[in-house]
Amino acid sequence: MQKSHFSSVTAGLALAVGLLSLASSATAQSVLFHEDWESGTGEWVVALNSGAMASLQSDSAPACSSMFARETIKYSGGRVFTDDGIAVTGSTQYCLGAWVRTTAGGLPFVGVNVADINGNTTGMQHWLIGQSGYNTQYGPGDKVTAIIDDGDWHWLTKSFTTAGATQFLTVIFEHWSASASGTAGEFDDIMLVAGACPAAPPNSHTECDGATDMCNSSTGTCVECLGQGDCSGSTPVCDSGECVGCAGDSDCDFDEGLTVCAGSGACVECDTGKTDACTGNTSVCFDQECVVCSASDDSACTGTTPICDTGSNTCEGCDSDSDCAGFAGTPACAGTGACVECTASNITACAGPNPSCNVATNTCEGGVVVMDAGTDGGDDAGAGDGGPVTGDDGGPGTDDDGGTKKPDAGSTGGALSGGGCSCRTTQGAEGNVLPFLALGLFWLARGRKRR
Repeated sequence: MQKSHFSSVTAGLALAVGLLSLASSATAQSVLFHEDWESGTGEWVVALNSGAMASLQSDSAPACSSMFARETIKYSGGRVFTDDGIAVTGSTQYCLGAWVRTTAGGLPFVGVNVADINGNTTGMQHWLIGQSGYNTQYGPGDKVTAIIDDGDWHWLTKSFTTAGATQFLTVIFEHWSASASGTAGEFDDIMLVAGACPAAPPNSHTECDGATDMCNSSTGTCVECLGQGDCSGSTPVCDSGECVGCAGDSDCDFDEGLTVCAGSGACVECDTGKTDACTGNTSVCFDQECVVCSASDDSACTGTTPICDTGSNTCEGCDSDSDCAGFAGTPACAGTGACVECTASNITACAGPNPSCNVATNTCEGGVVVMDAGTDGGDDAGAGDGGPVTGDDGGPGTDDDGGTKKPDAGSTGGALSGGGCSCRTTQGAEGNVLPFLALGLFWLARGRKRR
């Protein structure tokens, strides 16, 4: 296929470069041509009147790549060519390789044309990668490397030996006209290599997994990270696709909650000697985290949440008296969750001048014992055995306000008050008191008669 020629000066320069390339040995593996499309399509031309240049696209999943060429125009005879000829040596081994992707029914082809230095076709066309069973025209029975039309990228190579004397080749590709409707041929990393085919393909279009499970689509390489949020632990900083440890607090400025660089390389909330970040409700630094409380600092735990749960490092209410055992002066657990001086069931702290428990305020007090309503089954205003309490004159006894003293109907006894005395009787104690009371009244009456 004829294309417009360069000027004689351009052709001469290209020929000099080509001859220089031939001076080196072709037996050693060296790359003569490599297209990764990052610089655009400037090195390529399309067949006359065949339509627009193949489009360039990028792909990040499932295989990692940067830019690649997508050919949707179906054609025969070769549609996209390198603009210039690539110098090769006759009777020498070369390898053509490329990443190729197509879906079922797609028939992409990659090959070479024998050409002149300007890229004008002068000889045989050799398809090297394409439909299974297609001849390469390099020796009898030599077949192309077959494409795989499963929608995945595949690295395909074909070794060949040039014929004749020194010559030039152009690299060509097309999406053959026999391809199924709606399919496309996609090509990347097209390489012409002197010597044997590479043992491993370029990194692009390989599935990213393991430690480098992310795709940098701008470079077509699998990396460990693309940004700071992709790294954690002792290597929280993303540096050129690699997760590394922090070197100072400034390396941790990407995360508002983890602004301190620890000696391990991790970005943490706080550390020994760096506790200023812990403020407000989480003012305690524990295990490099800002928490409400810890086993060594429970100063935030007060009121109805006096206990520090060291599992969650939060303050909570008490569940039983044993939770309050370590609090001097407040050994009892109230129903509100607070540790208090006393409760109806725990008056161990009430002694000396304050032997009684006011269960309304959970505090120890002096004077009359204030009973918990209903705990002894009766009324706490006066206690007896069911009979009236008599006064000094043999009549019914009265309270300070003139009311009649009534016996306690409870089974556990009650409080006897009068003369500033405060005491609590036990069950059945009233029967023991009455004889003494009668004896006292007898001696009082006798004394009056003597007067």
